[in-house]
Amino acid sequence: MMKKIRMTLISLVVAIMIATCFPGNAFAIMMDDDEINTINFGSSYRVADLNIAYYGYWALRFNVTQPGRIKVWVKNFKTNIYDDFYNISDSQMYTIGDGEAKWNKSVDCMDSGWISVDTGTMDFCFKTGGMTFGPEDDAVYVEFQPVGSYNGEVENNDSFSHATPIISGTTYECNYSGKTDPEYKERDIDEDYYTFSLDNYSMVKISINNLTKNKLLEYNVPFALYREEENGNKKEVLSVEELRSASTQNNVRLPKGKYYIKAKADSFNSKEYTLRISVLDETREAVEREFNEYKADATQIISKTKYSGNMNSEKDVDWYKVDMENEGTINVELWIPEDVGTNNLQIELYSSDMKKLYSKMTNENVYYASKKKNVGAGTYYVRVKNGYQGLDSTYDYKLRVNAIPIIKPVKELKAKLTDYDDFKITWKASKGADGYIVYAKKGAKGSYIKKGFTEETEFSISDLSDGVKYTFAVVPCLGNADEYYECEYAINETYGYTLKKVVQNNVKKYSSSKVKVSWKDINGESGYQICKMIKENDEYLEVKQYKTTKSYINITAKKGEKYYYKVRAYKKVGDEMIYAPWSSIKSYK
Repeated sequence: MMKKIRMTLISLVVAIMIATCFPGNAFAIMMDDDEINTINFGSSYRVADLNIAYYGYWALRFNVTQPGRIKVWVKNFKTNIYDDFYNISDSQMYTIGDGEAKWNKSVDCMDSGWISVDTGTMDFCFKTGGMTFGPEDDAVYVEFQPVGSYNGEVENNDSFSHATPIISGTTYECNYSGKTDPEYKERDIDEDYYTFSLDNYSMVKISINNLTKNKLLEYNVPFALYREEENGNKKEVLSVEELRSASTQNNVRLPKGKYYIKAKADSFNSKEYTLRISVLDETREAVEREFNEYKADATQIISKTKYSGNMNSEKDVDWYKVDMENEGTINVELWIPEDVGTNNLQIELYSSDMKKLYSKMTNENVYYASKKKNVGAGTYYVRVKNGYQGLDSTYDYKLRVNAIPIIKPVKELKAKLTDYDDFKITWKASKGADGYIVYAKKGAKGSYIKKGFTEETEFSISDLSDGVKYTFAVVPCLGNADEYYECEYAINETYGYTLKKVVQNNVKKYSSSKVKVSWKDINGESGYQICKMIKENDEYLEVKQYKTTKSYINITAKKGEKYYYKVRAYKKVGDEMIYAPWSSIKSYK
């Protein structure tokens, strides 16, 4: 049997006035403790059996003995509702929302969604379409989950000092709700604080997804990212305002340190959301080093190396610097994602005295390259900043600064034959070069073929074609074996011949005591060796060396004796003799 409402006419008028000004909250002031039902978690109660606290509102009271989260369920509910949680212990109200549109609805059930609560005694009040009586088949119960049974925030995490610790790779189920004190002196919006620490320089992906899906318009959960400085102050790194999207992901590069995330409620109504951070260690990556928003904190980069930068907000500015030891040329290359749009990045190049050398606003292209500037030795700066339009999300870009010193060609370039088809190329180092690219060209009409990269001043090339003139070129470069830049117009050449197996034409009588051994002459030789044998492929009877460019030689032979002959070319390199293979064998009696 429902108790009758005990209220004076004056109280009624006051209550109506308050209810008119603050719909959904007035009942909290008028409730008497003896008019509120105390219920247990998980138990179902008929609405018709509950006491009426004030003018058609029903009230539930429950005790929260440990931090956790609460969800109110109403079954067979078919009419509008107005509702609040009222925490007696801290004199705060937690607003679910005004009207059933704020509730999660199914066919025959509504729920408030999860609301994080601290310890204390809670009152929950709601109103049906009736004045004093609820429908006979309506039922209500409250579900409670303690902290530890789920991954979520821990109330009261409404300040930096009470921030909930979070770890990478874990999805946290969270919510916020509007709060107000019972005297209506202050209406406050819930703020949830979280904290995490980085041991190394890292890329942090912050993902927030709004789970409240029953509104006509879906918006993300606004949030801000802070870094704790050495003096304990909290400095804002990133701020994401309300956007017409239920979820957002923001990628931010951050140095080692302690950080905080503040989720900012966008209304007085309860809203569920998930929060997840993913940390990727980028200690060894070629990336910008935040915080580099000022010239004094510019990220030091290496010429010709492509770096990843991150534009984390429309206010973000990234500074880079590169050193040039000698005079040379400098230019900047920039790559941006295809879906970024136009006029989103401004790229500028400055000298050490802040003289602007280049400035470009991005357009529909995804690649930009400045013209080469002739510059002297010194430090040069690049600034990347947001363009005319705001950013809806964070994104990476790629940047490369080509600071190329003027490097002269190598000197004393030589090609030394080390075997009949092998060469060793040597030279004197070029000042400023990180390494050298060696090329070889076969014959007069051939094309250069790259043979390799070396940081030394010598390079060996093996298994070349026999009996061919080769031209060798050495080009100084900057970088390393995986990524390098060849210095234009700094090429030097030399040449040399490989030896080959000669073709012996014939052996015939020259006189009564001599034979004539002839062969086809080749290029690049110092001379020839003639081998005379008594038996084919037997021990040498005589080997003579002839420094000649002729294609024959007369050799003494005894009358009536049969001899075997073979020929090979040789090249004298310093004190060393390099021999080509022997020719085929010819005989004569």
